Amino acid sequence: MLLLTFLVAVPTAPAAAAANLVCTAGTSYSLRQDGSLQSVTSTGAIAQIATPGSLTWTVGASTSRGVDEANGLGITADGSRAYALERWTVGTNHYVRVMVYTASTNTWAWADGTGAQGGFDTRETGGFVVAGAVDTRTGLYLFGLFSGSRFRLYSFDPATAQYRSLGSFATGMSGSINGDMAFDAQGNLYVVGSTSTATTIFSVSAEQIGAAIASPAGDQQITAARPNSGNVSSYVTSVNGIAFDQDGSILLANGSRMDRFNPSTWAWGGTVTTELARNNVTSTDLSSCATPPTLTVEKEILARADGSDQFVLSIATGSTTVTSATTTGSATGIQDVAAGPVPVSVGTTYRFTEVMAAGSATELGRYTSSWACTVVTAAGATETVATGTGTSGSLTVTTAQAGRPITCLFTNAPKPTLTVHKHVTERAAAADQFTLTAERDGQTVASATTTGSAVGLQTRAAGPVVVEPGASYTVREAMAPGSPTAIDGYDSSWTCLVTDRATGAQAPLVSGDGTDGRVDVPSDIGASAIDCTFTNAPRPTQLTVVKDVVARVDDTDQFALSLLDPAGASIGEAVTQGQDTGEQAQRIDAVTVVPGQTYAFAESMASGSASALDQYESSYRCTIAATGAVISEGDGARGTVSIPTDAIGESVTCVIVNAPAEASLVVTKTWEVNGETYPDGEQPEGIEAALLLDLGEGATQAPWGGESTGLTAGDVVRIDERTTISSSMSGCTLTRAVATGDGIDGESPVPLTVDIVAGRQTVAITNTVECVSTLSLLKVVESPSGGTAEPADWVLTAESDDGTLIEVDGDDELTEANTISVTPEADHLLGERDAAVRSYTGTYVQVAVERFTADPDEPGALADPANWTAIDGPVAVGFGEHTIVRFVNREVPLPALPLTGGAGPVWYLAIGGALIALALVLGLVLSRRRRAPGED
Repeated sequence: MLLLTFLVAVPTAPAAAAANLVCTAGTSYSLRQDGSLQSVTSTGAIAQIATPGSLTWTVGASTSRGVDEANGLGITADGSRAYALERWTVGTNHYVRVMVYTASTNTWAWADGTGAQGGFDTRETGGFVVAGAVDTRTGLYLFGLFSGSRFRLYSFDPATAQYRSLGSFATGMSGSINGDMAFDAQGNLYVVGSTSTATTIFSVSAEQIGAAIASPAGDQQITAARPNSGNVSSYVTSVNGIAFDQDGSILLANGSRMDRFNPSTWAWGGTVTTELARNNVTSTDLSSCATPPTLTVEKEILARADGSDQFVLSIATGSTTVTSATTTGSATGIQDVAAGPVPVSVGTTYRFTEVMAAGSATELGRYTSSWACTVVTAAGATETVATGTGTSGSLTVTTAQAGRPITCLFTNAPKPTLTVHKHVTERAAAADQFTLTAERDGQTVASATTTGSAVGLQTRAAGPVVVEPGASYTVREAMAPGSPTAIDGYDSSWTCLVTDRATGAQAPLVSGDGTDGRVDVPSDIGASAIDCTFTNAPRPTQLTVVKDVVARVDDTDQFALSLLDPAGASIGEAVTQGQDTGEQAQRIDAVTVVPGQTYAFAESMASGSASALDQYESSYRCTIAATGAVISEGDGARGTVSIPTDAIGESVTCVIVNAPAEASLVVTKTWEVNGETYPDGEQPEGIEAALLLDLGEGATQAPWGGESTGLTAGDVVRIDERTTISSSMSGCTLTRAVATGDGIDGESPVPLTVDIVAGRQTVAITNTVECVSTLSLLKVVESPSGGTAEPADWVLTAESDDGTLIEVDGDDELTEANTISVTPEADHLLGERDAAVRSYTGTYVQVAVERFTADPDEPGALADPANWTAIDGPVAVGFGEHTIVRFVNREVPLPALPLTGGAGPVWYLAIGGALIALALVLGLVLSRRRRAPGED
């Protein structure tokens, strides 16, 4: 809301006193762009009444301007005043200022008491104010504009000179829209929107206008009805003015022309004038202080036959539907929703109707309908002008009703009815259905057959059928064709209640046992409803489900029993307790079942049980208690039992038996030796393990990978092994033995115990062995001729098949230096060469490479030649073994010198030296070829 106060006022010159504007039929008023007010009669006579004269206002600091954008004419109900707007634009914002015409002085003045620039900013950039009217109930001046697809409404209070934004409503229109608005005598607002192709009337109720005015927040969302629209472009285009004549005619005008139309059909009633424009100043708006007659069709519901019942109310003239509305909710009395009000035309006949809305449960013929039309006279009295019965009526608007509100009220009350319902407490068979009938004098007047398998009140019923007060009817039920059960398989009873539809109060009427009964309709039943309900229950047959436990796999094991009806719904549950064996005290006891139907039962492990159900072997047997006859049996934890059709009243017992399930155990062996995995039997020779199983009667040896049978779920087995490593494999150590597999969480060290589960259970034991293999290289030097060579004068070598070369200094004793870890079972080529510095005399040749075969820790064993065996070729050290090899070199004696004649010793020495040199060369070559060394 924007409230403006101005400082400068330039009043118009006073004029001679004049009478109020004419508010009778045949007179309307036109406002021209310059603010000139002129009257127009129904014959087209135009008379100028007043001009703004010297009415000016100041623009900015000094510029003064007169009225040149006047619009929005509205006249008070008594014609004493008229209001209009001066419009202007600042930037993109549209402003207005209200000016008031006073009939007693025949002058215009600023209604806000100032002539300074300011005014009310509509805060709209999309449209100019084009409409204005005076609210006949509040006296407020309302004005509005079309913006986009909405019409925005504002108010000006002449008493306080305050402007407010009231709100807006959706129009569904687009493009360039002009128009106007007017009020009827009750304060209902009518807005006309006009485009180049259509002219549409919107109506806003006086209640909504009042709520928008009363709201302190303003800018309310307003709901507008859209009674009808028509195309008047053949007669008048660019409509900018609307006024109602007292006979209901709607006057539409543009800048120069005014035409008359029927507000309901948009039928053209002739051109009133084409002379609205004067001196090139066009007309911008129309108004009148006469109000049109209006028609509203209301609905009074004394009671609804069904809570879903709704009614569509319509107003039509000829083939044109003027408006319609549909009731909502469940309230009785006069409904909030009505068709109208709509402006109507004197002399036109209007037809009003009611029909049932889509989704209503009741036909309109089951209601009594009447109607009455009233008019509010000029004196304020309500006068009935037409009445009738039925669902439609008509009314011709008379001259006497011109300008008055007319209301036609439909009143409905449901006729008395009889309905036969069915309540099924339980079906003996899921396919059982019931046929319900209501009869009068032996003739069926209503019937229905139930469907589905649901229990409780069935959705299908016979009726409702309209009944005659004081008459007698027979209600009946029978089994529908195809039902497995006969009607005598059920206990039947019936009861009838009378319901007052207006209050909802119920009272018993009649009841009885059996499948039929007589109903006498009370003579004073009025609009009440009779509802008769047959209730059926099958004769009981009982089923008990028992649990028999042979033994428990675990002491915590408990069993949950369940029983399902033929539709799969649970009808019984039980959970065992304790540790007793045999038949358990907890059971599903004596559940009522229906002969001819099939029921499902099952067991599962109860919460908290240590075992799963597959650890048990389950079987079941169902018998009739009285005869012991077996009617169902089988294996498994689930079963079904079909109750014989002739087992009415019998007791059936189903026993589910459980025993721990059969099981077996397989234990496998895997070896990991120096990081390489071997199945049992393929591990290095000398490493072995025997499987020991204790089933509770002492440990016995069992084959690896063999299946131990004769076990049951819940047994406990101790698994152990006896591991041996050959004494020759002193470098091998068992570092780890773990078990994995069924019943083991992760891995477990050996020995261990496992809980046996049903079926074939496998445990895998993996032994990890670390073997360190060592090779010792010794050097033995024999000097029979006095040579000075020592073992350290040689370097001993061993090269593995992966190219790894080992070199040690010669020594005839076992030391850490000449004992080296080697890859097990890898071939090693042996060799020797001179040390870097040769310090001995004499000539030596290799005479043997030997392998030690005894225990080196035995005293003197290394010195005993019997413990050495000659070898030829590569040496492989077994897993965990210690292999000792020695190289034996012997001095070569020099030949004796001759004592007589011949060559002297020099030649012998020369030949000997050559032979030694040749031996050294050959030895070097052989060493480089990784062969056994030759002579030195």
